[in-house]
Amino acid sequence: MCNYAAMQKYLATLALFFLLIGCSSEGLISTGGDAGQYAGATLVVSSPLSASVIEIGQPMELKAEIVSAEGEVLPFDAIEWTSNLQETGIFTGKEGEVFLDIGKHDITASAYLPNGDRLDWTNGGVRVQSPNAGIYAGSVTISVSGEFQDTPLTASCTGAVDFVVDMAGDVMGGSGSCTIELVVMDGFEVSYDVLGDINGDEVTGNVQVSTGLFPIPVAWEGEFDDGNLTGDFDGDLLVFQFEGLVQARRVTTYLN
Repeated sequence: MCNYAAMQKYLATLALFFLLIGCSSEGLISTGGDAGQYAGATLVVSSPLSASVIEIGQPMELKAEIVSAEGEVLPFDAIEWTSNLQETGIFTGKEGEVFLDIGKHDITASAYLPNGDRLDWTNGGVRVQSPNAGIYAGSVTISVSGEFQDTPLTASCTGAVDFVVDMAGDVMGGSGSCTIELVVMDGFEVSYDVLGDINGDEVTGNVQVSTGLFPIPVAWEGEFDDGNLTGDFDGDLLVFQFEGLVQARRVTTYLN
C-alpha cells in the first residue's frame, strides 16, 4: 500500500536539495565571473620610481594599481610592499606613505589576485639619503702674502677639488693642488686635502696644506646651501701667511 505522506515528505526533501544545489552553483558562477576579470591583469607601480631620491625624514609615497587586460583599473587593495633592506613588509594597500632608513632600497609591490595569479613589480635603486649627499666639484683658492728680502709679496693660485658627501650626510673629503708663482723666487706647488664632519648644513674640519715637505693641518669651516658649499681657512706656510677659499657645487645626488 502506497504511503502518500511519506512520498510527499521525500519529494519535498528532494526539491529542497536541488534548490540548495542551484543556489550554490549560482554563487560559484558569480565568484568565477569576478575572478575572471583579473585574467591578463597587470600590476603597475607609479611611485616610487626607480633611482628616485628621497630625503631622510621625508615620506616615501607608495602608489600602485591593478589594470585589466582592457586597460581598466580594477578594485583591488591588498597590495603588499617590501624593501630588500628590511626583513618585514613596509606597507599594505594600493597607496600610502612610509618612512624608511638611509640606504639604497629595492621596493617591491606584490599582489595575489582572486583568480590565483601573483603579480610582482620592483623598482630598484630608490635612495633615502641626506639632503646634502652627493658628488661635488669646485675649487680651492689659496692667497699668500709675506716678505722676501724686505720686498712685500702677494700671490695666489686656484686648483680644482671634488669630493663626496656620504648618504648619511656626515662626512666629506677631497683633494687637489695648485702652483703659486712668485716674481722674485721660484714658484712652488701646494697640495691640499679638504676633510670635514657635517652637522646639518654646517661643516667643520681640517685642510691639510703641504708644499711637499710635510702637511700643515689648518682648521676650516663651511656651510651647505641648496647644493652649494662655501668655506674658508687661514694659516702660515713657510714664511708666508695664507688664506683659503673653498667653493663647490653638487653635480649629482647619486653616489654610484
